[in-house]
Amino acid sequence: SINKIQKLKDLKSYGHEIGGHGLNHLNAPNFISANGTAEYLNQEIIPMETFMNDNDLSTTSFAYPYGARNTTSDNLLLNRFEIVRGTTYGNANPASQNCFYNYNNLVFGLGIDKNYSHFSISYFLSLLEYAKNNNKIVIFYAHKPVPTFQNNYETEYQTLIEICNYVKSNNMKFYKISELYNLQNSI
Repeated sequence: SINKIQKLKDLKSYGHEIGGHGLNHLNAPNFISANGTAEYLNQEIIPMETFMNDNDLSTTSFAYPYGARNTTSDNLLLNRFEIVRGTTYGNANPASQNCFYNYNNLVFGLGIDKNYSHFSISYFLSLLEYAKNNNKIVIFYAHKPVPTFQNNYETEYQTLIEICNYVKSNNMKFYKISELYNLQNSI
């Protein structure tokens, strides 16, 4: 809708990055397995890119719906986007968690929505502490920010506030995905 497009343009004007997430929110490996890579591009990616470009919202990164990915989808999308993001789960020891930027075009984010089984603000802060102490960049993702969690795929404001306060009080920095790509290419 025009209202949603305007909200995206407003977010972009505030300095946020708008990434791709597919036109129809398809599970990439399942769809490609059933229909092939050309059909995936034709139904999910090319129309999304065209729509975004036509609305001055061109995308350089892509986040997989459901985090569903495989080597075939990675290779296909890394030919179209600078960085592609999958997902990681669980509350492993920070040293073995996969949500840190590794100077690769394929990255993994950890969801901070309240319905995830690994949800724990103290765990998220421990990942930030590990990032600070080891000069790393942690990648979080969230869906809908809300005052109070009521539905799946919602992140409470308090979670975001605590993460932001930790970053600010420890003189850490926020990055957009495109900035990670630029860091990778400045090494």
